[in-house]
Amino acid sequence: DAAARLNRIVVAALLDAGVPAVSLPPSSWLTLDDGEAVEADLAPLRAALDHGLLPVVYGDVVVDRRRGWAIASTETVFSALVSFLPEPPAELLWLGETQGILDQEGRTVDLVTPRSIGRARTLIGATAGTDVTGGMLLRLDTSYQLAERGVPSRIIDGRARAALERVLLGETVAGTRVTNQVFE
Repeated sequence: DAAARLNRIVVAALLDAGVPAVSLPPSSWLTLDDGEAVEADLAPLRAALDHGLLPVVYGDVVVDRRRGWAIASTETVFSALVSFLPEPPAELLWLGETQGILDQEGRTVDLVTPRSIGRARTLIGATAGTDVTGGMLLRLDTSYQLAERGVPSRIIDGRARAALERVLLGETVAGTRVTNQVFE
């Protein structure tokens, strides 16, 4: 319920900003088997895109063939989309409660690449609240795995005023970019 309520808040804010957003709960298109994404009916997502709508997905409870149900974290949902879409997205945006990966002094790590993934993993401490999905470490690991498949990510603070709007408009927003590119 908390995930669906948060999704409704995000969709309402997007609609208020004039973005034609539509919620696509993963339970309507994703099936797991022992926690792994095995089937995705992307017809609702394709129809939304074909009609000029912005699908907004999120982590939630979905049907699992072995367990009956399971948590499909946002990481699982994004991984499934990259796996099952005929063309992967150009970039993934992760909105959370921090400006991305933080170093020991609480400063944002701007960029994670193949050269810095090991160090970035050591910076992540315990999750501040209850998190049944793996927290920021799972987000970093998933973002990096997807970057290795050619889909970079940005992790930004979803609580920051107008952060999502600014990112969608191509403006610079504080956060962590995760890419497979090695910059000199």
